Amino acid sequence: MKTIVFLATAILSISAFAFPTVGDRVTFNGTFTSAQGSANFMQDLELSAFDKASNKFTMKIAITLPNGEIKEEEKQVDTSELMSEETINTIMSVCDSQGGKLEKITVVAGEFETCKIDHGDGNVSWLGKVPFGVVKERVVDAEKNVVEMELAMFENGQK
Repeated sequence: MKTIVFLATAILSISAFAFPTVGDRVTFNGTFTSAQGSANFMQDLELSAFDKASNKFTMKIAITLPNGEIKEEEKQVDTSELMSEETINTIMSVCDSQGGKLEKITVVAGEFETCKIDHGDGNVSWLGKVPFGVVKERVVDAEKNVVEMELAMFENGQK
């Protein structure tokens, strides 16, 4: 259960970066490491619908656990919680001057120009021009549990 709570925390940090378009979808390969060992997982995020009246997207979240069990959830996300493509472009253009580092990295989904942001305490994000903005991420909690994820697949939604 502790693993799922920690993974949910990582999901919330990722949901802050998105091209807000219905059909945007990403898959991350990840590893959770604790004092008890490590386990691989897969995480899928998809914006499946948009309600114009409430200005909210429906985000589908699925985590495939090491035993093959899939944990699914849907939540409503206000567009103000999602970063636009223009904002991600701005992050890339000011990366170096704002303490980040422009870095080309290769993950399963391909090679990407990213802005590497070191948040301290071992937490690092590599942001790029992909749906949800995250190409790679490392999150460390107070108990030194570590979640590492990298982009395995992405699809751009409707424009």
